[in-house]
Amino acid sequence: MNHRTIGQRIRKRHTEFDHIHAGVFEPQDDVFGRRQIRIATRNIGDEAFLAIRPQLLEASLDARRGLHTRQLNAPRRIFQGLESKPDQFSKLGNGGRGLVVRPDFLYPADVATEGAPMKLGIIGGSGIYQLEGLTHIEARKMETPFGAPSDEFICGKLGGREVAFLPRHGKGHRLLPSEINHRANIFAFKQLGIERIVSVSAVGSLREHVRPRDIVLPDQYYDRTKRSVEQTFFGRGLVAHVAFAEPICPDLRAFLFREIQTVLARQHAPKIHLYNGGTYVCMEGPAFSTRAESNSYRQLGGDVIGMTSLPEAKLCREAEICYAAMAMVTDYDGWREGEAHVTVEMIIANLVANSALAKEALAHLIVTLPEERACTCDVALKDATLTDHGAIPAALKTALKPIIGKYVG
Repeated sequence: MNHRTIGQRIRKRHTEFDHIHAGVFEPQDDVFGRRQIRIATRNIGDEAFLAIRPQLLEASLDARRGLHTRQLNAPRRIFQGLESKPDQFSKLGNGGRGLVVRPDFLYPADVATEGAPMKLGIIGGSGIYQLEGLTHIEARKMETPFGAPSDEFICGKLGGREVAFLPRHGKGHRLLPSEINHRANIFAFKQLGIERIVSVSAVGSLREHVRPRDIVLPDQYYDRTKRSVEQTFFGRGLVAHVAFAEPICPDLRAFLFREIQTVLARQHAPKIHLYNGGTYVCMEGPAFSTRAESNSYRQLGGDVIGMTSLPEAKLCREAEICYAAMAMVTDYDGWREGEAHVTVEMIIANLVANSALAKEALAHLIVTLPEERACTCDVALKDATLTDHGAIPAALKTALKPIIGKYVG
């Protein structure tokens, strides 16, 4: 379908937009080597684009020849300098709006997609207890060898991708940080076939320049918890030691950073700073830090402080699941002289203010992640076990089969 046909279809249904021109670009590869088509318009504003978007989507379905379609969530300018055919239009930076068509991008979600094996898990923290936009929703109550997870998993599809969401503290925020059964949570994600997990949590800032409502994607941890035996699947007859020098999956963190950047630019939020890296101090709580503790964490090089992310990162590494954390800064912990003491009200207020941003970034991440993992998280256990396989109790082999099954017969 050429640009004239698309334009005719739009003008026929929306006569008030008779000045619209539209074009279909030749298929090309995106930065991940995936085939894509861009369908774009010119001489059109945001309101008009929203009105004709269904017709553009329909036109793109005709043009795609087997490609699935992702409709942009909001009006978005097409990149300047994008090559086009001579009989189309060559400049799209002037009021252009459009659609992106890719095999693994799918909007709206009720259009069937063939074979989308990649599954993403999301752990919601304080202030984020659900994920909007899911379709084909099913509540799954999971059982694990380590007991019950925090709550039912909300499983569904977003952009044709399978997603499993878990509220870390349970519905209604019933669980203290030290009461969360992290082993059951991560084991259940593994049972569901989840390969990647992104967690969202509230943190306090240990740095002057990291302000409330900023976002930090930590790449390191400092452990101040006291229950390490509950932060591993091993023991009881099976010894394993995974490498943990780099506790966060670098690829997943990079993809998450890119999507948050995109959302921040779209929302025109210059006051919110995004930090790609930082050290997360993990304490137990439930009380917040004393001033002396907070200052000592600063001296040790901590950037933010929270109570939940580190056990998740450890267990994900053992389960060979990619893990990245989105740390939402809500306060200055207890170190800052003259600052109001940390309160639950303060934390929730800042989390609610950022919750829409976090959810939009996650929605974009879900549909843009490549199917295949290029990191080494999926082989973290390859050389990690020390126990002779014949000495591992049979019951333990059975219980841990989702974790160790591909290495231990």
